[in-house]
Parts: sequence; C-alpha cells; structure tokens
Amino acid sequence: MESGAEGMTTLTKLLPPVRESQIARDIKEFLELHGYLAIRCVAGAVRVRQEQEHAEKANPPGFPDWCYLPPFNESGIFIEIKRPGKRPSVLQQAWLDRLFNDGFTALWFDDFSGAYGGKKPFLDWWNA
Repeated sequence: MESGAEGMTTLTKLLPPVRESQIARDIKEFLELHGYLAIRCVAGAVRVRQEQEHAEKANPPGFPDWCYLPPFNESGIFIEIKRPGKRPSVLQQAWLDRLFNDGFTALWFDDFSGAYGGKKPFLDWWNA
C-alpha cells in the first residue's frame, strides 16, 4: 500500500465521494469541542401553514450553511460547506463577501482535514 500524500490521493480515488453533510459534521464536532455554539442556517422555504398563502422563509437563498458563535463575546463565524472540488455559487460567494465586509469571519470549505481530497480544508485555516 502506498503511503504519504500520493497514497492518500490514490486512496481517496478508491473511496466513494464524501458528502457535504460529513464535512459539515466534522467541522461542527470540532468547533463544539472548542466551545462554539453551532447554528444551522436554513435558506429557502421551510414550511407552509394552512392559513398562509405562501411559504415562510428562513434565510435568503445563498446564505451560508452554518453560523458558529464562540464561547466569548467575539464575532461569529459563517461557514459554507461544499463537496470536495466544488466552489460556492455566485450568490453564496456574494453572501460570504457581504458578511466579511460587515466584519464577520465568513468562509467556505470543501474538506475538513484534506483527507477527502478537497482543495480548501477547514483545518488548514484553523491552524494558520
């Protein structure tokens, strides 16, 4: 069996593609261990009540997947999760840029540690 970075690349090609939900779960568990409160941000229609003519909406389309609140009075972190090799849509990137310009940390990741073959792992940012 191959070892090192080249072996990992070969291994990731043999494994089924990782889901966004797995990357999100890895990041969520990591940040919760560091005292962050995870808030799932739902965009689009979320429910329709019988007495209403239209669906209620949570957040606007393109809004980041997650918001993490740190254990102290610091700014929250907004995170968009993508599958390895995928990038945010134009609308998703616009939201990340807007939140960043408003003073928040707003990022996207397509991997947790680099083990899934993504180009933008969370742990690279965390350790920097």
